[in-house]
Amino acid sequence: MQLAHDAASGEDVPFELVDESGNDGPPLWCHRTLTGEFIRRRIGVIGMLPSYRPAAEALERVEGLDEWLLAHGEQHVPASARDRSDATLRVFLAEVLGETASFHFEEDRFETAWSALDALLFEGRTAVLLAAPLHGVEIESDELRLVDDTLLVSNRSVEAEALPGDLFRGDGLPVTVALVEADDPSPEALGHARQKLRRLLCALRLFGESSPALGGAARMQVARGPWQVLGLEGSGSARGVLAIEGEREGELTEFCSLVSRRWPRGGEIAWALRRHEFGCDRLHYSDSLSDHLLALRALLEPEGPTSGQLTQRVAALCALPEDRARLAERTARAVALERSSVTGISAHEPEAEALSLEIEGHLRALVRDVICGHLDSDLRGLADSIIAESAAPAEAERPTGRDRSSGRRRFGEPDSLAA
Repeated sequence: MQLAHDAASGEDVPFELVDESGNDGPPLWCHRTLTGEFIRRRIGVIGMLPSYRPAAEALERVEGLDEWLLAHGEQHVPASARDRSDATLRVFLAEVLGETASFHFEEDRFETAWSALDALLFEGRTAVLLAAPLHGVEIESDELRLVDDTLLVSNRSVEAEALPGDLFRGDGLPVTVALVEADDPSPEALGHARQKLRRLLCALRLFGESSPALGGAARMQVARGPWQVLGLEGSGSARGVLAIEGEREGELTEFCSLVSRRWPRGGEIAWALRRHEFGCDRLHYSDSLSDHLLALRALLEPEGPTSGQLTQRVAALCALPEDRARLAERTARAVALERSSVTGISAHEPEAEALSLEIEGHLRALVRDVICGHLDSDLRGLADSIIAESAAPAEAERPTGRDRSSGRRRFGEPDSLAA
């Protein structure tokens, strides 16, 4: 009644023009009353009503208002209990009144709004869905379900129809959206969902030879409410395309499950994996080269760079005997390129970007094979044993298995060592 009186007394009720024509045909512009904005402007007057303070004080004792506010499009939840109850009353009143300038109370609208609030606060947990764009990933199927109920969705999927369309926009590269569920919109639950996204991205980067990237922002939906923007950390620039054909979908699902189960909890492998992720997130190859060389040094050169052991150990693990001299020389050139970048002196290396990608490929192959169990985590000891064996008198030729130089072995192939 107070709002209706204010509007009748000449207070401006804001509105916007929206196109109701759909995708086809000429535009059909309609007025949409911004009831919530009008209530926000008049909240000081509403707060003076005798019934307002008892309602606000009652809501201060209720838990779960954060979820309800997020589900109804509020971008920021107030920290204090009183401010949260004020925001809840304001948003609830807008729900009850709807998009109308008459401000007439309707019992049916009140019951609908109250039932939704009651169900959230007193009946159970709220479903929260995160949708994050993966640039540089292309799946042949419309949908692909991975470990931990993570769902990869193409723009052809039925699920995509309910997602914001801008999630599938990319700069010339294909985009696939990853859907991850969170228990609730608390910082802890959202942090766990973000971690699942990062581990998924890491598994995709280890699986193929390209480097996908997360978009700069995800979307969050609480209790099937409006989509809200949620920032993502460490989003970089995708390099290449990871194409998942139908026959490789099962392989990717198995690989993601294996990575999830064998995720390193500490030690050199965990540190090198994090450094690999930092390198893949970099926008320039010279920065990523430094990250990847640091990871290789942690795995293969604990004595420090002055020992000069890195090049030979990389060659021992990542090349066949006849190619080790060449790979050692390539690694030495990459180290020299890094030094020139650190000092700010251009190296004038014509293959600088190719060298950076080559070092990244060797690191990826080593970390992937340790996580998958194809290699022992003591990579330095393994490399030294290979070097010592090659320096000994020639022995009879033995099968050497596969070329590990760039991780070209697919997941699921035999576990023999290149050395």
